Amino acid sequence: MATLKNLKDDVFIILDLKKTKETPPWIGYTLKVLIKKENQTNEFLRLSCIDELYFDGFLEPEIPALCKALNLLTKNEISSYVFEPIDEKDFRLEITREKDFYRMNLFMQEAMLLNIYPWEVYPMIGLQMKVGGDEIINFSNELRKEHSKIVEEYNK
Repeated sequence: MATLKNLKDDVFIILDLKKTKETPPWIGYTLKVLIKKENQTNEFLRLSCIDELYFDGFLEPEIPALCKALNLLTKNEISSYVFEPIDEKDFRLEITREKDFYRMNLFMQEAMLLNIYPWEVYPMIGLQMKVGGDEIINFSNELRKEHSKIVEEYNK
C-alpha cells in the first residue's frame, strides 16, 4: 500500500496494489482518499468500478513508468506529469512543481463519497492538494516495493 499525504498531513491518497489471476499479468488496485479530522482518519472517497481495476503489468508496465516519472519530477528533470491507467482510464493524476511544493490533482471517473451517500457513485470527482517532494519520493518507493513483490510472485 502506497500513501501520498498532503503538506497539512490531513488528506491521504492510498493506492493499494494486488496480485490478480490474469494471464498475462495485470496488476489489480484500489484507490481511496482518507481525511483526518479531529484526530480521526476516515475514508472519504473510493474509486468505484463494477469491474476489477487494473494496471498493465506486461506490455507497458505502468507502475515502473509512474515511479520513474515521479522521481524525475522530484529531481527537477521535468516540471509536471500526468498519469492515467491504460486499461480504462479510471483516474487521472496530475502533478506540477510549484515554487516550494507540488500541486497534485486527482480526478476519479466514478467515485463513492463514503461520508455522504456511500451507496451512490458520482461521475468525475476531483481533488487538489499540495504535497512535498519527500512525500512523492516515499510514495514512489512504496509503490516500487509493492510492485516488485507482486512481480516476484508472478515469476515463481
